Order: sequence, then structure tokens, then C-alpha cells
Amino acid sequence: MGLKSRVISLFLLFYTLSILYCPLGAIGAEDADISVKSAVDNAFITIGDQVHFKITVTHDPKIQITQINTAEPLKDFEVKQDTPFKQEKSDGQIEEGRDVVFTSYQVGEYVMAPAIISYLDQNRTPQSTETNQLYLTVESIDQGQSASQDIKDVKGILLFQHSRWIWLALITGLLVIAAIWRLFNRQKKHMTAMGEQPALSADEEAYRALNRLIESNLLKQQLYREYFFQLSEIIRRYFERRFYFSALESTTDEVMQSIRQKNLDGKTLTLIRQTLEFCDLAKFAKYKPSPAEVLELNRFSKEIIDITKIDTANGGHIPPSVQSP
Repeated sequence: MGLKSRVISLFLLFYTLSILYCPLGAIGAEDADISVKSAVDNAFITIGDQVHFKITVTHDPKIQITQINTAEPLKDFEVKQDTPFKQEKSDGQIEEGRDVVFTSYQVGEYVMAPAIISYLDQNRTPQSTETNQLYLTVESIDQGQSASQDIKDVKGILLFQHSRWIWLALITGLLVIAAIWRLFNRQKKHMTAMGEQPALSADEEAYRALNRLIESNLLKQQLYREYFFQLSEIIRRYFERRFYFSALESTTDEVMQSIRQKNLDGKTLTLIRQTLEFCDLAKFAKYKPSPAEVLELNRFSKEIIDITKIDTANGGHIPPSVQSP
């Protein structure tokens, strides 16, 4: 054997011995000033139970932890809470890490891969190390069931969640109850108001509303459309109470068609049509009437009530002077 071969043999011998006597702890982390560990509080759980998974990194204050990556060990689980922590120990070392709460809804044996910890050493050189590997067993609630049957039966509840008819019936029932409750309250308020003050007749209510409208500031503010909208509402509401037909939701032609059946003379019918048509003109065509026209319409409105109101002296009928011959 030549000199060169002997030198190579000696080199390989020393290299092999150095590996065999190297401390095992140094293989996991190049920096002796940092140590990592991970643990779970329970390695055997039942489906749905929560597990505390804690990663603790202890290191010299001059070392900076840049990332604790838990994506790989937690990829098979549902994370409920992830809380980082950091504190200084009595010996000056820094202890930090992550406290994770997770659960699982699948039966089986799980191997939790190591978490990767990235950091800067004392020389500000990027380094990395990893935690130990963990094992977790998720057992069935019913130990007699197989893993393929466990918990999957719960999916039957989805049939109720997707049942449109059940939800539609439930919503409809709630709407009906709400409508009945609202109607009851409105009726109760109405009865209370009726008990507090005597009911007004149709003409008394119309006179009061008309006087209130005339005394308002709508004309001073040149709000003609709003003024004649309210005037038309007063007359139509009066017709509903006096002659018992739907006038508020009817057009002027429909109102006239109904009012002609009430045995009024032609002059009164013309007066009613002129008043309602003028109100329509101001409401929909944005017509601005003159002061004289406003006064005339106010007079027409009172006159309509005067000649069509119930004549108590005549047994509750329309005065003969306004009846058709």
C-alpha cells in the first residue's frame, strides 16, 4: 500500500470515529443555545374532544424566533384556538411558543409531523429546527361502531336543514302570528281611543280635518301638491264613511261611478267631479293654483259635505233638495 492510500485510509477512520462519538442532541439543532419540545395533554381522545397542543421554544435572549410553523402537524385537525406566549425565565432564558386547541371528527390513528421553528442565531444567521413527532388516537363515541360508521350518521340532520317545505311552513307561521299580533294591537289602540273620546260622525271628522288643513302652513310654503293631496284624501275618506264604498284607493272616475248611485242631483255631482279633478290636476300635473282658486276649492269642499251629510232631522237621509228628481 502506497503512502497516498495510507493517508486516505487514516482520514476515513478519523471521520467515522468523529461521527460515532458525536452527541446525538447536536444533530437536531446546530445552535446549543436553543431547545424545542412539543406535547399534547391527551394522546387518546373521543371524537369532538378538545386537545391542547403546546410548542415550547427555550433560547438565549440574543436569539430571535421568526416563525413557528404548525401547518404540517395540524393539517388533519380543526383548530379552535391558537394562542402565542412569551416569557422570561428566572435564569434569563426566553421561553416562547404556541398553545393550540384543536379537535377531530374522524376516527383513526394520527401521526403529527414535526413543527418547523425558524430563527436567527446570535450572529443573525437564519437557522431552523423542528419539534418531536407526536401520535394521537381518536376513538369513536360508541366503541362498538367501526370507523366507517362513526359520526357519519349525524349527516342525516342535513335532510331537515334542506327541507324547504318545513322552513317555508315555519316562516309562514311566524308571519301569520306577527300579523295577528299587529292587528290585535292596532284594534286595542283603536278601542282605547274610542273609549277615551266619543266617535265623530263622517261629516264632523271631515270638517275638523278640512279646518286643520286650511290653517296649516302648506300654502305659505307653496306646497300645493301636498295641500291638494290632503284635500282629496279628506273628501274621499268622507265618502267612504258616508256612502260605504272604497274611495281612497279608487280613481276619480271610479269614485264618480259609485257616487252616481247615491241619488244625488246633477249639480252636486258636477261639484264633486270639479273638486276631485282639480285636486288631481294639482297632484299629478304640478299645477300651481291662484289664491282665488284655492279659496274656491275650499268652499266647494265644505259645500260637498254640507249638502251630502246625513240630515238627522230627516230621519238620516240626504236632504230632498240634493236628491235627483
